[in-house]
Amino acid sequence: MFYFDLIVMIVGWTWLLSTLVFIRVSAKRIEAKILQDGHDPIGWDRNGWGFRFPMYASVLMRGKPAKVSLVEDKLILKYATVFDRVLAYIVTISFVMALALGAVMGLGPEEYRVKTS
Repeated sequence: MFYFDLIVMIVGWTWLLSTLVFIRVSAKRIEAKILQDGHDPIGWDRNGWGFRFPMYASVLMRGKPAKVSLVEDKLILKYATVFDRVLAYIVTISFVMALALGAVMGLGPEEYRVKTS
């Protein structure tokens, strides 16, 4: 039980910190370079909820532009660095692991479930 809790904490903190770094460093730098190039990065989500950040991560993981996309895949790939791509992988993998661990905590064996009284 202790090891499961430890894994949950590590995965949770990894996802939290990698997401914050991806948004504040990678996405901000990519968007600044897109603006310097004279393009509008994302008009529909500029002051919104941040739905563009998971799209940036999926573009960087895919490594090639999609046929139809809500973001400018070619510009994102043009300005991304290796650090951005690695961080996109870390964000996505840690998110999937957090979802899986959450499912185990909610639906899994009794000893791993969240205690409610």
